[in-house]
Amino acid sequence: MSGEGQLHLLSTIKKCARSTRNDNIYHDAIVAYAGQWGFATIFLATHPTDTSVKKAKERLQSYSKVKQYQLQADRAYGWIFDKNGSLEDTFYLNSVAHNDPELDRLIADMKLQPVGQRIPPIPPSARRATKRVKKKKRKRR
Repeated sequence: MSGEGQLHLLSTIKKCARSTRNDNIYHDAIVAYAGQWGFATIFLATHPTDTSVKKAKERLQSYSKVKQYQLQADRAYGWIFDKNGSLEDTFYLNSVAHNDPELDRLIADMKLQPVGQRIPPIPPSARRATKRVKKKKRKRR
């Protein structure tokens, strides 16, 4: 992984941990790397103190299995972190199914976005409050 890729991954971990500290809920993210040696995906999650590591791992593993199938990634790494960003557990998935109706059903049930489709981000101008400008009235002659 390039230095830039490593920094992006660390930033993603920190962002998830910060979100969990702020709202006390589970957060996850995926980072994918296609290269000469195949297509690897990294699934990571942060969990609050009141959620067990086992429960967070099961949740991330379920999602990873389905998403890995959807992406057709040849391997997937799973990392579970606490709300402070400390690594607590890991898993590795190295096989990907082909044409699995059960996994296809789970993709639909989980409402996973199709590969290559992203929801366009909201432009900054649409996020901030705008001030309406009154039109100047024309004097009639």
